[in-house]
Amino acid sequence: MKYTVTDITVGSEIFYNDDWAAEPYKFSADAKAGDIVDGHGVVVYDVTVADNPNGAVAYRGVVNFERITETQQPTTAQVAAFPMIKWRKKDGTYFAGKSAD
Repeated sequence: MKYTVTDITVGSEIFYNDDWAAEPYKFSADAKAGDIVDGHGVVVYDVTVADNPNGAVAYRGVVNFERITETQQPTTAQVAAFPMIKWRKKDGTYFAGKSAD
């Protein structure tokens, strides 16, 4: 019998705790956990479209700011657009967003 092995590791966990909520989302391009999907929220787990375009986008939760890259940091407009998502920094304060410049 022939078979294939597929790695189903989840990837990095971006949330501080398990109190978050997400909705299913079909991606058209690869996405990393922590990326922002405008109008929807934050990508929960890495998505590789070639493997499976379906993923989840969180609309509520506390993102661990230390686990996202500089390019994933939200702008002030994105922070305002997602009032139920907070980006918590190591010192216990919350990231208010970077300028869009």
